[in-house]
Amino acid sequence: MNVADNHVQGHSSVTGVTTGSDVDTANTERTLALYRGAFLPDDSDASFAIAMRERLRAKFVHALGELGRQLESSGRYDDAIGWYLRGLEADAVIEPFHQGLMRCYAALDRRTEAIAAYRRLRQTLSVMLGLQPSATTERLYQSLRSSGQGGGASPQL
Repeated sequence: MNVADNHVQGHSSVTGVTTGSDVDTANTERTLALYRGAFLPDDSDASFAIAMRERLRAKFVHALGELGRQLESSGRYDDAIGWYLRGLEADAVIEPFHQGLMRCYAALDRRTEAIAAYRRLRQTLSVMLGLQPSATTERLYQSLRSSGQGGGASPQL
């Protein structure tokens, strides 16, 4: 199998990912690992490639978010962190991935890294979109800050 076939195989596999509460995490992880990035990136002006590229990217991002949440729910925080970081490589402005990182770092008692994730999000949104983090993210950040001052529980947003 050559590189082009492998690239297309990864994209076709992403379209078949099942998501939801009954997600098969091992199968989903294998499928998402096949994703090679943008579909036909050199054909940036071809309308058929643009539509397929966005459809595949959206499926990848959605499946990755579901997997991250499933891994968080089962206490596999380090694995979830890895997938959230991979999602941010695909799209740095997806706020739920940053929120997931913040929650996972907090659950692992890595508060400094959780706050750093918030700061990266704030910077990224500001520079790329001229926006501020959502109210949900701000609440999560405030929870992180207060948990460090008073020894509160891990953030659950």
